[in-house]
Amino acid sequence: MEHEIASRNKYSTWEATPPPIDGRFVNTKWVLRKKRDKNGNLIKFKARLTACRFTPIPGVDYDETFSDVVQTDTLRILLAPAIQHNLHTAQ
Repeated sequence: MEHEIASRNKYSTWEATPPPIDGRFVNTKWVLRKKRDKNGNLIKFKARLTACRFTPIPGVDYDETFSDVVQTDTLRILLAPAIQHNLHTAQ
C-alpha cells in the first residue's frame, strides 16, 4: 500500500485537498492481489486504492473517467488500418 501511495505521489496523479463545504466523501477501498508467474510462483503483492462501487455520483462527484488499460482487440482494430495503408501513428 505504501508503494502505491508513493507511486501516486511520484507521478502527481492526485492532490490532497479539503472537501467543499457542501461536498461529500467518496468511499474507497484497497484491492489487494498476488501476482504469480506461469508456474504459480508468487512474484509480488499489488495494492490499488479504488473508489467503492456505486458511491460516486456522475456529475456530482466526478465529471471525467479514465482507463489506463487498453484492450488488445481495441488496439488491433485501431492499428490494422494504419499498417495496411502505411500511415503514421502516435500515442
